[in-house]
Amino acid sequence: MLDLFKSFPYLGLAYRFPTLYRLLPGEFPYYFTLAELDQMVALQQLPPGALVLDIGCGEGVMALHLARQRDDLYILGIDNSAEMLHTATEQAESAGFTHCAFVLQDSDQLSQSVIDGYCRQHHFPIQAPMLITAILSFSAMAHYARVIDQLVTLLPANGVLFTLDMWRRRTPLNYIGHFLCENLLVAANSFRPIQQHLANRLTDCRSVEKKIRDDITGIGTMEPFMFRGRRQS
Repeated sequence: MLDLFKSFPYLGLAYRFPTLYRLLPGEFPYYFTLAELDQMVALQQLPPGALVLDIGCGEGVMALHLARQRDDLYILGIDNSAEMLHTATEQAESAGFTHCAFVLQDSDQLSQSVIDGYCRQHHFPIQAPMLITAILSFSAMAHYARVIDQLVTLLPANGVLFTLDMWRRRTPLNYIGHFLCENLLVAANSFRPIQQHLANRLTDCRSVEKKIRDDITGIGTMEPFMFRGRRQS
């Protein structure tokens, strides 16, 4: 039996109706512990003053989590939802974070010159991002491969890309869940081989995977994963 009211907050209608999304309980970091997340991100390896981009930042949960740990980094959250960014900005201002800012921007239109403009706007040092994070973003993008390719070009040598996302293996039950999500809820194709595309573009790759029951439909399984890779020098 579908239990949509209980289970769809994670991916569900969040991309379309942020207000409805906020009324429902959510979890961060999506079936991983904060200890697992922090170990994979390896934030302490970044030099002081480095720039971090959080792609598809939504209400800023990941960006703010990073900002709390390192006040000597500059963190720029990027999303195309003005409503979600308003909440993220309010939280950053409430916390007194001058090193964390949020901007309205489509991820597939990012370039270094665009990033430089946002750095000037928020009085950040102009530089290439040493870390790019994307939480539950690529599986919701129609052109995820193109966005990944573009993001990798923004990284300097040894720059890191980290993502926490999900996918479904192609099984009969998963096709049912995929049909419901693709056509009724998320409009995201979670069969896309995100990890493989990242692995083809990055080196020193690490991943951690889990398997859970589909938290949107209750039909079939989903596999949340964390992936970290470095741009080749």
